[in-house]
Amino acid sequence: MEYDLVVIGGGINGAAIAADAAGRGLTVFLCEKNDFASGTSSASSKLIHGGLRYLEQYDFKLVKESLRERSILLKRAPNLVFPMSFVMPDNAQYHSPMIIGLGLLIYDFLAADKALPKAKRIQLSELPTPSHLKHLTNGFRYTDCWGDDARLVIANLQLAQQKGATILSRTEFIDAKRESSYWNVNVKPINQATQNIKAKAIINAAGPWADKVKRCIMPAHEFEPKLKLVKGSHIVIKKFYQGEHAFILQNNDERIVFLIPFQHDLLIIGTTDVLYDGAPENVAIDQQEISYLAAAVKNYFAINISDEKIIWNYSGVRPLYDDHKTNASKITRDYHIEYDLEENLPSITVYGGKLTTHRCLAEDVLKKLKTTFPQMSSTWTKTAIFPGGEINGSFPEFLQACYEEFSWLPQLHINRLARDYGANIHKLLKNCYSIENLGLHFGGDLYEQ
Repeated sequence: MEYDLVVIGGGINGAAIAADAAGRGLTVFLCEKNDFASGTSSASSKLIHGGLRYLEQYDFKLVKESLRERSILLKRAPNLVFPMSFVMPDNAQYHSPMIIGLGLLIYDFLAADKALPKAKRIQLSELPTPSHLKHLTNGFRYTDCWGDDARLVIANLQLAQQKGATILSRTEFIDAKRESSYWNVNVKPINQATQNIKAKAIINAAGPWADKVKRCIMPAHEFEPKLKLVKGSHIVIKKFYQGEHAFILQNNDERIVFLIPFQHDLLIIGTTDVLYDGAPENVAIDQQEISYLAAAVKNYFAINISDEKIIWNYSGVRPLYDDHKTNASKITRDYHIEYDLEENLPSITVYGGKLTTHRCLAEDVLKKLKTTFPQMSSTWTKTAIFPGGEINGSFPEFLQACYEEFSWLPQLHINRLARDYGANIHKLLKNCYSIENLGLHFGGDLYEQ
């Protein structure tokens, strides 16, 4: 088989690159050695945000770009991305309220979406009770967005497939070699023989495995590893306060810890920032991280998080571009695109990046391929609605219509299906008129249908 472009990696960056390229008329092949979004792209804090703390590092470009993409994603994926209110209690021990207020003023100024509520000073007594907050009286409330990280990967892949891309999971990249006018690429689907494909360009979007993949693409070249792996871990507990808002807590190490409502009665607490030198596939939370997150919460709330209260935990490896900073929290979260051209056959390796900025990362990758593919059409993803995002009116209006149409389903079940599948809920539940029509019950709200 012959393609214009081979993309290695089925995380958010690889998926976004495949969708953008396919929509510009290129023939695209994407392979992922495991399941889609099985690595970093399903282990985030699940936020679509500008990154308030990056203002402290004077990274205004990254914050502005992220806030612009936040606005775009709200329109492209109204079922997967939605506004969330964040409360930051005062803690003058770490930052004065004046500094925090100034930072939020800049944050709102940089935001492209003026429709979201602006930050404001609040009294914490305004929050629903019980909140379990310790003797704190004031703080700030601002708005950012929550996003379903893994489903955003799937939405990008669905878009790529709609545009003609070939998308294969459980298909490992083996090696690639430049041969005359094309790349000779070998991939191996699980439990099958190695397959050979040809391409004019190759994109390495393997995340934490990017340096390893690069060695398979350029075995004769010597290069210094460019990745700095940073582990981020989260714990999930039962939600212990009233209200749909999240909390953002200042910490004594100049970091912040989020408390984020999850599902209908859970709370994600995270994240940590730990330099990591192990195998990405073996990443796991350790007791020191659990203690760190529990202590950050206890500093603000009259809550003790024992191991028994932790329902679930998850860890991911951030594949950051090595800018030689020794403090894991200060390593840039911006992306870096490395371009190599020999014999008119380009290869590109992607380092770093955030969930929020996957679309513009893909655009920047495609810019570098313009001379290779002069027939490629112009940018298009800014206004492209993801599959399932074609809802009428606002999402709350859409959800209410689903309650009425599928009244035989529990509302919590409808909530999940409407969020995960958006307008495609009608395809999913076609010819279903009762619980029995959904087939085998696997537990919870998971059914065969």
